[in-house]
Amino acid sequence: MKADGNDIVAEIYGVGKQTIKRRSEVIETIPFEIEYREDANLAMDDEVVDSEGKEGVKSRGYLDYYENGELVKSELIRTDFYAPQKRIVLTNKKSDIDLIR
Repeated sequence: MKADGNDIVAEIYGVGKQTIKRRSEVIETIPFEIEYREDANLAMDDEVVDSEGKEGVKSRGYLDYYENGELVKSELIRTDFYAPQKRIVLTNKKSDIDLIR
């Protein structure tokens, strides 16, 4: 079953002597980047994580068909890519160049 803000969708994949199970696998994880943003409202040398960040993922989804408990067929039904989300760190650190001035 799937639902969003407007619709609900029910899908029936099989009836009878076969059992069908959904399976997903992560193919790859993509690390998130860290972005530092200057924030003069923070105390000197403070850092605050504004957004934690999240790894990205490439994945595949399958329907596995079983008869009498044995896998007889596996069907690829989706491939997905979820982009990584940056970790945002607010900082009020002075660089070495700023300290020389």
